[in-house]
Amino acid sequence: MTKGVIIIGVLVVAATVMVARQLENQPSVGNIEQPDLGSRSVPATFERKDTTFTDTFDVGPTGATFRVPSRGTPTDGVSVQISANSVEQLVKVSIGYSTGSVTLKAGTPSGTVLVLKTTPGVTFRNYVTIGVSFPPNPKYKTLVGYAIDQEGRLRPVDLIDLDMKQGRVSFLTFQPLMLTWVYIDKVH
Repeated sequence: MTKGVIIIGVLVVAATVMVARQLENQPSVGNIEQPDLGSRSVPATFERKDTTFTDTFDVGPTGATFRVPSRGTPTDGVSVQISANSVEQLVKVSIGYSTGSVTLKAGTPSGTVLVLKTTPGVTFRNYVTIGVSFPPNPKYKTLVGYAIDQEGRLRPVDLIDLDMKQGRVSFLTFQPLMLTWVYIDKVH
């Protein structure tokens, strides 16, 4: 089991490096109202159109887990787990999605851009886990998750529990963010 987890970890890192190298010289566009994610941004872009929030829940110092019910939106089935002591005060957490276009030189965009927003704005003291489901496709070898910064650039985020056969993945973050993922094709 440990050997399988290590192999999956190596594949995810290799896919992230491969996509980052192939996307190196792409210009950025967009006006994303998110925190600056630093200079490690991958020069793929997202041009945002509209953002719709589908659910809001409260979380305090004891933490919370929330799963979006199915209603025919891109946020259906998304789960957000905020562990105890991640926030000092009561915070409203909103989950939604943005429409627009992701431009890449490599990989296949998921077609989904999730948004996690807090009021007031906070940086979490412990990581937050965002779980998503996607349609399994044997064409894809793996996927890479990306946070989208203020300028619309994509920066890799940590992921855990990737299961390409079942179509499940969890991403980790310490801050509210816009999140998408890119599928990496199998090499033939």
